Amino acid sequence: MNKNNNNPDKKKDVYSTKALKALHEAAEKGNMEVQYILGDCYRYGNRIERNSDESLKWIGKCAEQGHAVAQCELGKHYLFGGRTDEDKEMALKWLKRSAKQGDYDAQFWLGVCYLDGIGVDENSAAGIKWLRKAEDKGHPYAKETLDNIALNNNELTSEETNMKDPEDRDNY
Repeated sequence: MNKNNNNPDKKKDVYSTKALKALHEAAEKGNMEVQYILGDCYRYGNRIERNSDESLKWIGKCAEQGHAVAQCELGKHYLFGGRTDEDKEMALKWLKRSAKQGDYDAQFWLGVCYLDGIGVDENSAAGIKWLRKAEDKGHPYAKETLDNIALNNNELTSEETNMKDPEDRDNY
């Protein structure tokens, strides 16, 4: 009897190869959900070797098609992995696109960028606005961040919290 036929790990490898081929085919045809899944597989090394270039390629293609989670992930890549001002601008571009679609993680990180002046002029009103949007959707760190701002400022005045965000002209 051939031992390889009964080896469950060998069967997984065959299935993984077939599945990976099918994912690549669907991703090449423009299926954005599959592009995101494939990008995630490469990012975390799920059944394939980790490859950040391939991950960015597929998540980027997905983001270009308007996938809010992919846009947020791409924004965070540039935010945390970027070393230049241009990278920070790219982070803002993708975080804004995602936040406009209601992604609460993008709203949170966009708020942080405005508060800290990362890739954009520091603007506490805009930062608070985006953090509140994220908080309203249940982001786990938005409330804590807003509470810390309130403690540090001895309470936000209604004037500060209702200030116009210059980005509002972009029809968020």
